[in-house]
Amino acid sequence: MADGFDLDWNGERIVEALSEPFHQANELLGVEFAKELTARKWEWPTGESPRDVIDTGELRRSYAGERDSPTEYSHAWNVEYAMAVHEGYVLKNGSRMPGRPWTKEPLENGTLEKAFEKLARAELGKIK
Repeated sequence: MADGFDLDWNGERIVEALSEPFHQANELLGVEFAKELTARKWEWPTGESPRDVIDTGELRRSYAGERDSPTEYSHAWNVEYAMAVHEGYVLKNGSRMPGRPWTKEPLENGTLEKAFEKLARAELGKIK
């Protein structure tokens, strides 16, 4: 029977090394979300189309990207109508207004993953 052995994975050091790249990648994702809000690409049933999502700028200014812990980051738009703009809504008269999901393309394009991989690679290389 073989003797046991201890293996130190440097788990704590790995989490420390990856925390900052994780947060930086999320900050870059937040920039991409802002670009989507201002992109003139959204179809709209009234007025000029395609257009951006900005009317007053309040939605864009309400964005809060926050480092919640070493391994958590939150993206939020702190106006009561943010979800309605993102997902679409129905007016009292029954008219449907389309959603403008400004988070969809950056998430589907792997913005976060690509940025994290690039930023984390350098940090992981420093671990001995």
